[in-house]
Amino acid sequence: MNKIQRLNIKGIRLTSELDWVKVVLSAQEIEFGIEQGTLQEQESARLKLKDRSFSGDTEDSLSRSIAAKQFEIACQKWGGGTARVVGINEFHDHPDVGQVNCRYTFNPGYGLIITNRDQGKVPMILGTGKCPDFYLMGWFIPDYMKQFIYKIHQGRTEDCDNDFGFLQNMQAHEVCQLNSQMLMPMITFNKDLLK
Repeated sequence: MNKIQRLNIKGIRLTSELDWVKVVLSAQEIEFGIEQGTLQEQESARLKLKDRSFSGDTEDSLSRSIAAKQFEIACQKWGGGTARVVGINEFHDHPDVGQVNCRYTFNPGYGLIITNRDQGKVPMILGTGKCPDFYLMGWFIPDYMKQFIYKIHQGRTEDCDNDFGFLQNMQAHEVCQLNSQMLMPMITFNKDLLK
């Protein structure tokens, strides 16, 4: 019997661009994101926080901080515009928007990467796009994602041929990764968490 038929799940498919939710920021929201992202970079430098950006380049890090902050604003807007957005110097003390964390990627092919500082039970939305157009790609709960990957590897601690959930050259602070196709689609997300 075909493995997919054995599951007996009709209508279920991998999450794709058809499931993404588009949010367009206003000029005021764009500017606020630029201000907040710039301030966040300045405060990180002042506090001598370790740069965990992809390239380590100052300009690249700034553009990523701005895009991430703008994506948080896009998530807030999608949720109704009333959720609290995390402030500067509140790093990992509060969820990013309302009761949700947001992870932005310039490259939608990267998927959702969980780090060792992420809040395990707080849902995380992955997004992409180019200002002013942002896309909420899907979501997952980090601790459930870790459990899912652990079970796929059957709890083995030794390396095996199956690399599911792990990328080559992962940074020390990166725990695991889930392809965007495996994320829960945004239609299943409880928007009350963003109010």
